[in-house]
Amino acid sequence: MKARPLTLSWQLDLPVINHVIRPSFLNIYDFVNPEHDWAEERLAQSGFKAINQYSNIISTVSVLYPISSRNLLKFSYEWDFYKINSGLTATRASHTYMFSFLFNF
Repeated sequence: MKARPLTLSWQLDLPVINHVIRPSFLNIYDFVNPEHDWAEERLAQSGFKAINQYSNIISTVSVLYPISSRNLLKFSYEWDFYKINSGLTATRASHTYMFSFLFNF
């Protein structure tokens, strides 16, 4: 029986400049009013933030296991953290586990 090698990979994302828009769940919109321009308001509240105002770190560890016909099983863990300092300070972190089948057609 042929041994199948596991592939372990790690990826770190640390953006230096980000374009940030206030999340929609923090706003109240009047969708009925035809004069209300939702898109323009969203862009007016957005802006470019440097790493000292908006820190975002994403770390991903993945394990790939080959199965038949060059297809793969993938298990990965992702840690996503951000902190924003513009007026109000907000901090968030999340952990995600993913199990995937990667098919080669």
